[in-house]
Amino acid sequence: GLPGAHALVIGIARYQRARALRATDDARDVAAALVDPAGAGYPPGQVHVLLEDAATRAAILAALDDLARAVGPGSTVLVYYSGHGAYASRDGGAYYTLPVDGDDSSRDALERTAISSATLSARLAAIGAARLTVILEDCRDRSMGGHDSLSVSMNGTPSRRASLLPVRVCRLPAHR
Repeated sequence: GLPGAHALVIGIARYQRARALRATDDARDVAAALVDPAGAGYPPGQVHVLLEDAATRAAILAALDDLARAVGPGSTVLVYYSGHGAYASRDGGAYYTLPVDGDDSSRDALERTAISSATLSARLAAIGAARLTVILEDCRDRSMGGHDSLSVSMNGTPSRRASLLPVRVCRLPAHR
């Protein structure tokens, strides 16, 4: 096993104020693979899972803060998100990850209810792990322009300890 391994796994398909995505078990499958002793071997108590209604903005930010407090300098951390992502405008602009209670109907709504790339970057930067991997499996249906980078730095200098793996998969409902 990996005693210093921690994960936050988030999966959302049914939104309160945004179009639903096709339901999948991606987040559950990732969490199961992480805790499988024959797989990644993460300690089950160190894999935090937020699914559907539990994945509110407040809960996601609190879970990231909890990770920052729980990990040590030799830790390995994986953050996995499956759900909607959106840009603030059609020509790109700020990028947002949409929690279950997020609203993507306007730029103002995104700023109030979603998690901006700047906010996410700051929360990730606070995680003092030796290895940090972020996987964003999001549907960016408001724009397909360039993705804001999540920049993680330590003491004001860019860090090489973070890997960002944007997975460009969009699972839409079968009927539109």
